[in-house]
Amino acid sequence: MAPLVACSALISLDCSETAIESLAPLSTCAALADVDCSSTDINSLAPLATCTVLASLNCSSTAVSSLAPLATCSALTIEDHCNDTAVISLAPIATCLE
Repeated sequence: MAPLVACSALISLDCSETAIESLAPLSTCAALADVDCSSTDINSLAPLATCTVLASLNCSSTAVSSLAPLATCSALTIEDHCNDTAVISLAPIATCLE
């Protein structure tokens, strides 16, 4: 995923069911609106904190344990796409659920 660092205009990414372990290269992709990283080995959504227009995320079946990095993503809709994770609270994204 390292080449994605140069893709600042990237708006959608489906890397589900791959061997990726980190979303770090996406920290420079501020235009990202849709990410599907389900069924991967990622454990942190921190790189997505800079993606303030993120509207859709599927992180099901990952080792993600916190949604806190997404607190600034006001357009985000999680729906049921964080099942089978270690996430125990939706509180960090409460404003997205209203």
